[in-house]
Amino acid sequence: MEDALYKIDSMRRFAGLELNEDAIPDETTILKFRRFLEQHGLAVKMLAALNAHLGPQGLLLRQGMIIDATIVEAPHRPRTGQSSPIRICGRRRKASSGTSP
Repeated sequence: MEDALYKIDSMRRFAGLELNEDAIPDETTILKFRRFLEQHGLAVKMLAALNAHLGPQGLLLRQGMIIDATIVEAPHRPRTGQSSPIRICGRRRKASSGTSP
């Protein structure tokens, strides 16, 4: 989570943090906060409150984990007249015994 707060702008906006203005909490602080929420049953209450807010919009939030699946544009590989060496393979030969190779 600490890394995500540094790297992902949308996470910082959700948490209400600015890189140049606010201290980003470290891993230990985040873990202590999570444990506090769980020990006091607040995580379940927060989830219910979020779903009450999102429900009228037809949205539902469930338990889970956030996985960063950022899509980045890859450079295009120029096409050449030659095929890739990976695609080069030996010729298929018929088996002399009458069975497939």
